[in-house]
Amino acid sequence: MTDNEKDLFFEELLRTLEAFVSFAESKGLRWYMAYGSAIGAVRHSGMIPWDDDIDIYMPREDYVKLLSMGEDMMPEGFSLVYPGRDPSVDVPFPYAKFTSLSCTIWEQERYPIILGTFIDIFPLDKCSCSEAEVDSFRRKYLKNFEKYKRSFRRTPFGEWLSYLKEWDIRRAAVTLWDRVRLSPFKGKYLEKFLSDEKALSERGIPGKGKEKFTCLQSPYPTRKEIYPKEWFSSFKEMDFDGVKVRLPSGYDALLTQMYGDYMTPPPPAKRLSVHHHFFIDMNQRLSLEEARNLAGGELPEEDTETED
Repeated sequence: MTDNEKDLFFEELLRTLEAFVSFAESKGLRWYMAYGSAIGAVRHSGMIPWDDDIDIYMPREDYVKLLSMGEDMMPEGFSLVYPGRDPSVDVPFPYAKFTSLSCTIWEQERYPIILGTFIDIFPLDKCSCSEAEVDSFRRKYLKNFEKYKRSFRRTPFGEWLSYLKEWDIRRAAVTLWDRVRLSPFKGKYLEKFLSDEKALSERGIPGKGKEKFTCLQSPYPTRKEIYPKEWFSSFKEMDFDGVKVRLPSGYDALLTQMYGDYMTPPPPAKRLSVHHHFFIDMNQRLSLEEARNLAGGELPEEDTETED
């Protein structure tokens, strides 16, 4: 991104956060800043300077309530995206995004989906079993989603040819397998994932008690994502670049468990964003086809109906 695009991006990202906060509070939804966004609130009173996304935790009961709301209930200029909401759109993430409709962001070329600036919303599920049992449940839960995601992953033909030229047989074979063996069953994998989501909403993670929280969709190891419910018994309000946000009452213990000494920034060499921005237009909302034409993407025409 150019410096001007970065300024517009962060301005719109904060506007999206402000809209989400107002919306969630008006609907009585519980939520808490998560991951690097929580560190940003505590350590920087806003965005971590080298970060470029915002993450939210939301207890499953509130998450289900959020997902049940139609587009007509969303704030004007914003939308909610998650697997299964729009059958014509393949969604490459197993959680919800609250997204702006005022700009265009296509994150990864191989996952053709148009978003705006967005807030990632990760559901918190209750659990009482051991770490090993939670980890086993998590792997099974995500298995069908990963197959669904791979079933519509599209590798540009030129990239696939480069695998063959470099004798990277494994990557070439995996790409072919996704296309030939997984793609025909895309609907089946999505249906199974949505069925698992429904079961989670109704019964939670199997166990005798429900005294802990975990996040199954987390990018972190399971051992870092099992928390006492007491850490979320209330919230502490903090400033986030002018927006009042919520952190769980046990944020210090939570962030220490996940990151260790989270108040000390990493060395300069590690102050990098890990997120993708294949194509961005901060001035307008484009269709996938319009963005494809401007980006010069190689994906075949048949995939236009369908991110990280």
